[in-house]
Amino acid sequence: MKNFIDKIGLSLILVLTVVMTYSCNSEQATVEILPIVNKAVSDTNSPFYVNFANYPKDLSKLSIGIFDEGISGLVVNENFLKLDKYNNITGKEEKDGIPDMAGENFQVFLDVANSPYVTYFSQDNIDYLRELLVKNSIFLMQNQFYNLSIDKKPTLDKKQVKIIINACDENILKSSSDINTMLDKSSTGIKIIGVYESGILSALARKKKDEYIGIITSDEALKSGDLNKRIKEIATKSGYTDKVNLFVFSDNYLLEAMKDNPDYISKNLFSVRDSYKGPILGKNENDIDLEILDIYNFNFSNNGILCTIKNGKYDCLQLNSLENYIRYQVVTILDRYRRSGIQKPLNSLLLRYEYSYQVEELIKKVISELQKKLINGVPIYKNLISEKFVLINPSQAAAARCYRLMRAQKLLALNIEEGTLSIYMSIPSYQLPYSVLTNDGALSFSFKYSRKEGSDKLDTKNVFATRRYFGSKNIEVIKRYTPLVYSKIKNKI
Repeated sequence: MKNFIDKIGLSLILVLTVVMTYSCNSEQATVEILPIVNKAVSDTNSPFYVNFANYPKDLSKLSIGIFDEGISGLVVNENFLKLDKYNNITGKEEKDGIPDMAGENFQVFLDVANSPYVTYFSQDNIDYLRELLVKNSIFLMQNQFYNLSIDKKPTLDKKQVKIIINACDENILKSSSDINTMLDKSSTGIKIIGVYESGILSALARKKKDEYIGIITSDEALKSGDLNKRIKEIATKSGYTDKVNLFVFSDNYLLEAMKDNPDYISKNLFSVRDSYKGPILGKNENDIDLEILDIYNFNFSNNGILCTIKNGKYDCLQLNSLENYIRYQVVTILDRYRRSGIQKPLNSLLLRYEYSYQVEELIKKVISELQKKLINGVPIYKNLISEKFVLINPSQAAAARCYRLMRAQKLLALNIEEGTLSIYMSIPSYQLPYSVLTNDGALSFSFKYSRKEGSDKLDTKNVFATRRYFGSKNIEVIKRYTPLVYSKIKNKI
């Protein structure tokens, strides 16, 4: 079998070639069942026990459950709320002007206390991360939550879910296997859908021979070394047998800009600052290339670019608007693809699931501009992109997949009334000693990433998300990037 991964050129650009010539069962390994799975199924004394025998038989009226490690999970939910891809009467793939999930209830769990998840890799504690993912699913299936972290007993009136959406499946190998093991043992009939997996499957389904799929991923996912294994796992599981060509690019800056991180965007500034962490002018792989400045076509209005000029040339240039971060990223991706020497066009570009609708629209705009861009009369980017090129939003792909599954299994709620949304998040337990907390009350790094799986101790408690827990800055981000979500929760927070 050929090597799965073949590195070409710059360290953060990977061209992955997968030749699926082996049996889909030939490399299956036995995965040890985590203790948390048995606790959920049979340990009645565990706080993670779920009485699956009494789980509602009619799943259709239950909520759609989504879990993520942070508020980006609300972007996933926004895409579910926006979905209008199917005729609600016939089920055919045609828009009818009515959101496909208008009558569905949603429940979103944000495991902010235990994030960021990627650090469990660098701390060699992946089994605990696997346990966290199962715990997230358990919480969605339980009927309880805590009003406050100080409460000793939970409130027993939380809605349960009929399907689980895992937004944390990008670079976590076999991320849904443990959850599927629990679901199989539960005999509830509940299924799990991975967001990243859905995006990859959507890209594979429309790819033509020898064309390349572009992928924007996290720097951490590339460095972990598991991304190629994750894609191979997805392709094998789906029975895909053709050659897969992937061009992978890491997003180092855009998500931070979306969060209004002041080290990346600060609209009150009029001059460059030392604290800036975005891309800079230079010749390194992530730098802004002054030679193609006109191709970036940065928007200098409204402090969108902060700069200094020396001897008639830019001496320092700092991005200071979301639009300009997008322009930097799209141009960098396509220019690296051009310089890689690959002769085949990009068929599609798989976005990060965290990207909002506004970001996606700006990416489309910049790509359209580049397709028309002439250099010395030659459209150098036009032939890099397939005539049927599309952007693939993995959250939208997961939403469509969820709708098809629910319709096929008669799980659609079919409510006349508009559906509801409940958001929960994890916070450190009040009973924890101060020695394992930071000054602002979060779990300390050493405590968070040194915990071992198998304990019944509740280091965190899952509470109903309110303005107090979100914080005013995050509320503004939610309002801007996920307006449908905000409209459903604004009177609750």
